[in-house]
Amino acid sequence: MTKNLFTRTIIILVIISFLSGLLAALSLPPIGFWEAAFVANIIFFYIMQSHKVSKHTTGFLLGFSFAAGQFSLSLFWTNHFTSFGYVILLIVESLFFAVASYISPPNHQVGVIALPALFCLAEYARDNWPFGGLPIGSLILGQANGPLINLARLGGPIAIAFYLYLVSSLIAYALHYISAHRRLATALSLDKLIKTASCIAVLAGIVTYSFFAPDGGKPSYYVRAVAIQGGGKRGLGYIAKQIAPMMVFTKTIEETDKIIASRHPQLILWPEDVVSVENSIADSPLTGKVKAEARKFRATLIAGFVAPDGPKHFYNKLVAISSHGKIIGEFEKVHLVPFGEYIPDRSFFSKFADLSAVPKDAIRGHGSGMLQTGLGKLALLISYETFFTDRGRSGVNAGGGILLVSTNTASYSSSQVPSQELAASQIQAVAEGRALLQTATTGYSAWITPRGQVLKSSTLGKPDIIYANLGYRNGKTIYDIFGSFPIIATATLLFIIAFIIQYRDRHLEEG
Repeated sequence: MTKNLFTRTIIILVIISFLSGLLAALSLPPIGFWEAAFVANIIFFYIMQSHKVSKHTTGFLLGFSFAAGQFSLSLFWTNHFTSFGYVILLIVESLFFAVASYISPPNHQVGVIALPALFCLAEYARDNWPFGGLPIGSLILGQANGPLINLARLGGPIAIAFYLYLVSSLIAYALHYISAHRRLATALSLDKLIKTASCIAVLAGIVTYSFFAPDGGKPSYYVRAVAIQGGGKRGLGYIAKQIAPMMVFTKTIEETDKIIASRHPQLILWPEDVVSVENSIADSPLTGKVKAEARKFRATLIAGFVAPDGPKHFYNKLVAISSHGKIIGEFEKVHLVPFGEYIPDRSFFSKFADLSAVPKDAIRGHGSGMLQTGLGKLALLISYETFFTDRGRSGVNAGGGILLVSTNTASYSSSQVPSQELAASQIQAVAEGRALLQTATTGYSAWITPRGQVLKSSTLGKPDIIYANLGYRNGKTIYDIFGSFPIIATATLLFIIAFIIQYRDRHLEEG
């Protein structure tokens, strides 16, 4: 192959990889064609397994192109805040998969296992780094309404990613092998047929088992709950110019007063940061009004509070108030939003961007997320935390029998982040084997079963009340017990084995 022809071939493959990434992004909410992720990955892995793609540098370009196509759509919401930040984020997130493609063994017979394992590790890495990770935009979220969601109770979200990449790679390998042989009888030789059938049987067995794996068990009792959504217009510009904290509080109070008292709610859940106090929570007049609502309905009320801590810091908390109007517990948000709730290394980043939109840094909490109430132990998640199943796992392992998510997505003008957050909560519910109730200021608020089914959900921007009958469960999923470690260990082991095989084969050829 001449140099010019090789260059043109690589350019074409880069374009195809980018378009495949765009296709993969269509699997994510709000579009949600979960099948698109498989088709896109099969195309990409087929390209990577081609004999024409034999160099690490080429792999880097193709991996970056594929990821850039995906994230250019799935992270487009960041462009509403800062175009410069959108470009930087797109590059950083794409590099995870570019590096994975670069270090994958070029031999496609080895890479068929190594590359999906590396993609799984890349997914895990971007979920944790930098600044605590960014699960938003992940193809995992696109599987919330597909059959793979059940894998979350076996190994968390990363189990979904590993299965998606591994199956896609194996299918691509089968297609590549068949296309390389003219006669079907050759392609389906007994040896290959046995190996292929064995892989399919094992993978199908894992998915089948995930449907029947422990899911938290049967409820020991039920809690009558309501999620309050005050509603209102959406978008950062609108919020900054027209909405005062008191308006959000008032809308929440008004909607709470519409609760049908005859339904006897035991739990009322308010969204994140709807109560903004100027001094201490205990002494604020607004807290008194919240207590009055709890007494009015004789229900435990959990509300999102924002409270100052000096001139440079603030608290983002959920405060539980008993049916008698007494504060019975608090939970501070642990997993904070970088550049949203705090600025990492503020002095450094202030040289490149206007940070006036985040004048104060939130104080990071350290609790498990479990809160003891008269209704039992509840596992609490605040907004961004629902993207991280380790936060739900922490609360459940501490005894939480129900998952509660309190969030505020009003600053996002489109449905992209709210719909991805809803998908994350579906996966969270499945991973922990718990019923989940989510409330948001402007949506989405929802009632989700331990199987990830959304029984009720709100409309973006509209006031709403979500009534739910939440089963209290004490059982644990396999993920609750072992976490993501078995999946990460397996992916790492597969890559090491592939690397050893590649190293051995290269030395045998040289010998």
